[in-house]
Amino acid sequence: MSMINVQDLRRIVLKQKEEIQKLDGTIKRDILSEILKWFKDNRVIILTGIRRCGKSTILRQIMKEKGNYCYVNFEDERFLDFKAQDFELLNEILIELYDNPKIYFFDEIQNIEKFETFVRRLQDEGKKIVITGSNASLLSKEFGTRLTGRYKPFEIFPFSFSEYLKFKSIEIEKDWGYKTQKRVEIKKAFNEFLELGGFPEYLKTNDKEYIKDVFENILYKDVIARYSIKKQKVVKELISILATNISSTFTYNSIKTALHLGNSITVKEYISYLSNSYFFFELPKFDFSLRKSLTAPKKIYLIDAAFSQITGFNFSPNTGRNLENVVFIELKRRK
Repeated sequence: MSMINVQDLRRIVLKQKEEIQKLDGTIKRDILSEILKWFKDNRVIILTGIRRCGKSTILRQIMKEKGNYCYVNFEDERFLDFKAQDFELLNEILIELYDNPKIYFFDEIQNIEKFETFVRRLQDEGKKIVITGSNASLLSKEFGTRLTGRYKPFEIFPFSFSEYLKFKSIEIEKDWGYKTQKRVEIKKAFNEFLELGGFPEYLKTNDKEYIKDVFENILYKDVIARYSIKKQKVVKELISILATNISSTFTYNSIKTALHLGNSITVKEYISYLSNSYFFFELPKFDFSLRKSLTAPKKIYLIDAAFSQITGFNFSPNTGRNLENVVFIELKRRK
């Protein structure tokens, strides 16, 4: 039996429609043209990335390009009582309010049990589906198996340096390297980027409370709540250790000792949770021997420099290591 009231559901969809249409999408993301290429077939498009990196803005840009869409954000707390049997009712409301949409945008739909049955049915009806989420599990083979169909994944990151230059309205001219003033302008912008990072909304406001809220949402929603972690203090101390040592080598055992834990398995699990939320990334040492690669010290990288602005967040003061971090994230973006 449905737990959600039809009028309530209608109001939620209408409100979300208003909110998504208000989003400012003036800075076109570099990845947009690549995503648009995949609207020619019926594959489900999956966009994943850390919270507030600009996924919703990309959706808005796609909406403007394509039209004839509908949108639902399932992370909205008003969807807490939403069950699998409510999908049919939801679809009727979407068809009514969006005038028979051809493209369905779903944010965090994987939070709803048996969502894949609904998505498969829409696919069978010839609809295009775009799913966004803030957890890398969306890209897992298991998730793809549940969809039992073809899908195209994209990982979304905060602004790259080229996008930061667009944000700052700085044009890259063909021979900019020969112009002293332009070189100085770009170098200054890069130093700012190295310090401020690329979270779009944070760059607009420079509000440290905003980036603190982003961090806490990731910590509590995407890590502690999602994985039912009871040792919250340990997770916070782990984040502090990793942030202080970005672009540096570490071992699970060394962190285990620093955190006074009984075994290194807990450390490995917690870091994997942080990686799944796109907060940190591990890089194993290359070796032709798989055993040596698995046991060798690894390097750790942070998604964005903006988190260095959080009071009490111990960030490496080493410019060389911070630069290496930016290069790693750029390579990760391009892979």
